[in-house]
Amino acid sequence: MSEIGCDFDHFVAGLPAAFSTKGEKSWKDAVSQALVGSAPPASNAINLSLEFSVAPAPGYPLGPDIDNLCEPLLAVVVNQLGWFGRRRPNIMGLIARKRVATPTGCRVRVGGRELSWQCPGEELLKAECSFPLPKSARDPDWANWVDSNMARKARPGALLSVELQFSDSFNLGDISTGRLKNVIDCLHPVLGGKSGAPADDRIVELVASKGVHGIVGVGHGPCRRILSASKCPKWRQGQAKESPSQAGFRRGTRLQRSR
Repeated sequence: MSEIGCDFDHFVAGLPAAFSTKGEKSWKDAVSQALVGSAPPASNAINLSLEFSVAPAPGYPLGPDIDNLCEPLLAVVVNQLGWFGRRRPNIMGLIARKRVATPTGCRVRVGGRELSWQCPGEELLKAECSFPLPKSARDPDWANWVDSNMARKARPGALLSVELQFSDSFNLGDISTGRLKNVIDCLHPVLGGKSGAPADDRIVELVASKGVHGIVGVGHGPCRRILSASKCPKWRQGQAKESPSQAGFRRGTRLQRSR
C-alpha cells in the first residue's frame, strides 16, 4: 500500500532540473507532456509524493537541492495543469526524495491519507518553537535556536532526512522562495555549512505537512538506504492533529547516525 493512500501513480522520464537552471524548461516540458490529461481524482488530492531519480553534476554529486527540484514540477502540475484546484496552499502533505539512479526522472504520486512520519535512528535535534518563522536564510534567532537545541551537528558526509510540520494556513507549495526554504536554510547549525550557504544538498528526503502535530527530522540511516534503492521509512497514518487555532509552527529536528 502506498504511504500516501495513493490514488495516482506515474513515472515521468527525463532529467530532473532545479528551479532557475538551464535544464528547467526542458524538464518542465517533459513533465507537462507526460502528465497532461491524467490528473488525479480531485476529491482525494491532498498529499503529493515526488521521488526523483537524478544524475550527479559538477559540485552536486547527489544532484540538485531537493527543494529546488520540487519547484519546476509544482509549477507544471499545479499552476499549468490545475492539480490541487490550481492552488498550492491546497497541498496538505509533501514527500520529496532524491537518489542517484537510472533511468532518471520522477515518480509522481497523489493521495488523500492523513499522514505522520517517523525517522528511526539517533535524534540530533527534536524541539518545538513558537516564535515567528524566519524571513530569510540568514535569520540569526533561528540559527541560534537550532544551535541551542540540537544534540550535535550531523556527521560530515551524512545523507539527511528532514521533516517539517506547520499550521493549517501555511503554503507548502511555496517551496523554493518562501518560508519553507528559509526554515531549511536556517537549519545550517545542524546540517552543516554556514549562514546563507547551508549544506542542504545532502538532504535526500524532505517531508512537509500542515495541520498536524509538528516535527522536523534529519537523519543519516534512512537516507543511506534511499541511495541504495532499498525501501525508505514510510509515512504512517496520523493520529494527533493540531487545532486550527494553533497558528504557530512546531518543529523538532532528528539526526540519525549511520549504521
